[in-house]
Amino acid sequence: MDFKKHYRVFLIVLFSSLVMNGQEVADVLKNEVKVIVRYDGSNVKLRWAPTTPSAWIKGNTFGYHIERFTIAKNGEILEKPIKVDITESNLFPEPLELWEKDIEINDYAAILAQSLYGERFEVGQMEGGLAQIINKSKEIEQRYSFGLFAADMDFYSAKKAALGLEDNTIEKDNE
Repeated sequence: MDFKKHYRVFLIVLFSSLVMNGQEVADVLKNEVKVIVRYDGSNVKLRWAPTTPSAWIKGNTFGYHIERFTIAKNGEILEKPIKVDITESNLFPEPLELWEKDIEINDYAAILAQSLYGERFEVGQMEGGLAQIINKSKEIEQRYSFGLFAADMDFYSAKKAALGLEDNTIEKDNE
């Protein structure tokens, strides 16, 4: 029995399987932003979250532009939706200096600020060349996960991190 021949066949099958599974994962994990909307009678609270760490990085880098489309007035569907720019320019996380006061009194603000601006976001570290790439990937995933968790727990901090907005320009009976 030729061990090397079988070993190569096994690696080819394994590699093919990984490529196929990688494509399936890529199809599922698209860079998107999901939004939750809450209306309290006077204003609308928007809370959004990028679906992947890379989308989160892009949002922090390029910002978020918020538009509202009115599709109905007084219960009647409009022929053409009315577009309103909620933000004049893109929203970005506030600079670190503007977080300092909040960090002292709000744990969620501290977590979000650390996720956005911290020099290190330590997770279990491995040693070696390839391990550095894996460690960096895990660090980004941890920043993303902890940042979104903190934003979910505290809307004020979510707004500071450009992951939330209050829209008080709405009109009653518009949809």
